[in-house]
Amino acid sequence: MKNTQQLTVIGNLKHINFKIYYMKSFQYISILLSAFLIMACGETVNKSENATVKVEENGIEISSFIGEYDKVLVSSGLSKAYALPGLRLGWLAGDKDMIANCWSYHDYTSITSGILSQKIGEYALGTEIRKKILDRNRNLLRSNLEIMQKWVDQWDGRFGFVPPKAGGMAYLSYDMDINSSLLSERLRNEFGVFIAAGDWFGMDGYIRIGIGSEKTYFEEGLDVLTKGIKQICKL
Repeated sequence: MKNTQQLTVIGNLKHINFKIYYMKSFQYISILLSAFLIMACGETVNKSENATVKVEENGIEISSFIGEYDKVLVSSGLSKAYALPGLRLGWLAGDKDMIANCWSYHDYTSITSGILSQKIGEYALGTEIRKKILDRNRNLLRSNLEIMQKWVDQWDGRFGFVPPKAGGMAYLSYDMDINSSLLSERLRNEFGVFIAAGDWFGMDGYIRIGIGSEKTYFEEGLDVLTKGIKQICKL
């Protein structure tokens, strides 16, 4: 790829924004990240790809957009698709000059990641291990997606659901007279189960559920979620 630098570790850069702005709304996070990148790069960039695109449900890996044109800037890491969030490793790939400028901002946030994290990350990204990790996670998501669909079906139209083609999140619409933030708060406080509210993303009447946990844990969580919704919404 001409004039590009493939890999730049940015460690825990994102926590700088999260600490300050988390209390506002999740919908601002991508805006803040884009603003930071514009500040670092000095021009408008198109940020493409997602940390979960390597867990496509059909097992066919999507080609990277990197190198397609000069303003593509890809950010990813080991937290989502690789299920290794404890390593706190990520990367940016893009135009060589953009990446060089981002490095200067990186130096103000985290000089380096842990040497053990780097070693484990290098091992995880080896060809054979990487395939094993992604295959395991794809199979897990495929199984949980079927469980999620059955859970939705049991509500007889009260929930709507378009199964994702990749990634570990299910985004559901619902037909109940309750604000999504209030529903999320009550489920968390009264039943100990967490869902993301749609109005955090500017879309009330929706909820987001993670489907990337172990099967038994996921099924237990859905049971608690069912109980909580029925009691809160008096169904």
